Amino acid sequence: MSGFTEFFACMRLCGDKWGDMRILPRGESVQTPQSSGAFFGLGVSQTVCVAPDARGSVVLFCAKQAITRLNIEAGERLLPMADEGKVLDALLRLVDNERHLLYDGGRFFACIRLSCDDMSICPYPAENAVVTVTLWHETADVKLCERRVCADAQANIFQRGLACELARQKGYDSALLLDGVYKRYILGLADADIFFRIDDRVVSPVFDGVPKSIVSGCAAELMRDWGIEVDEKRLSADELVQMHLAGRLSEVFSVDMYNIVSSIVCIDGLDSQVLSSGGKLSRKLFDAIVNIGAGTYPAPHGWIQRI
Repeated sequence: MSGFTEFFACMRLCGDKWGDMRILPRGESVQTPQSSGAFFGLGVSQTVCVAPDARGSVVLFCAKQAITRLNIEAGERLLPMADEGKVLDALLRLVDNERHLLYDGGRFFACIRLSCDDMSICPYPAENAVVTVTLWHETADVKLCERRVCADAQANIFQRGLACELARQKGYDSALLLDGVYKRYILGLADADIFFRIDDRVVSPVFDGVPKSIVSGCAAELMRDWGIEVDEKRLSADELVQMHLAGRLSEVFSVDMYNIVSSIVCIDGLDSQVLSSGGKLSRKLFDAIVNIGAGTYPAPHGWIQRI
């Protein structure tokens, strides 16, 4: 079972200070975390994974980093930036208020959203700015899934949800996004960051101006700790196909904002179909992230916070 919890946290911008933080009953809602994305210029959001550990504590993954990223994106879109300490406090209080739900198994996804309905064209509009923190409770088992994706050169980073939905209508699990300028460079999946194991290293594709998730950086940090070289560079669809045909591509996997690692077994829509079998690295990465949440695997410095 899954759904939003009964309560949410909110605070408003009063003058130049954030205050009036309250935890309120949520009421009825049909939203899901995937459908609560920000509108360009009006709001930004970040997701934090929250899970119980073996000691009876609650673990928050990269909460401080997520709030900092929220403010970076707010500044880029001319929105007022939040008080990071107060947002973290609101998140901690809400999780502590709802933590009893975790005793029956599962985890939370905390959606931190900063929005403003002031449509005036000026930097940092101060009217009607609000920060909300909502919790999505998920009780399904977390497992390493195999996914099939199709390439989509028409969608851009602001159409991720649409690209993912169209891919699912065609029988795929997600869409592989290509850049809108050259229509050849890989941006990532519509709902996750993607990694390619080529020869003895891992390639994490990047493209100018397209941000990567915090979880993606954490996954790269883990692999580097294991002695695996992780290259962040441009990677074209043509290069990927050539490496696959040459037998140099051994594994493809993704990591999404919910800390879920998936094995990508098929990529359609390129000049040649790219096939990959599940590998040891994706399984090792999946196990490490799950066990970090359970408190049975050491987390890199600054990754987690326990309450």
